[in-house]
Amino acid sequence: KYYVVFVGKSTGVYFGCWDDVRCLTDIVSGSKYKSYKTHEEASNAYWDAKLSNRVECIRNPGDEDFYGPLEDAVQ
Repeated sequence: KYYVVFVGKSTGVYFGCWDDVRCLTDIVSGSKYKSYKTHEEASNAYWDAKLSNRVECIRNPGDEDFYGPLEDAVQ
């Protein structure tokens, strides 16, 4: 499965197990995400959301230590 994180600690299209992706959304109030069967569906959904300004990376102080630099957090 492919997962799209629209609002979370990092955003973008991810592949694999939901448990590997959920840490990007679990502790984010208002997080938005969805699973897709194909990379094409996921990628199209992500870019549509990004072009509509519906993609947001939400960080707290100290998050860069775990999630990496903010400038790398949005695909």
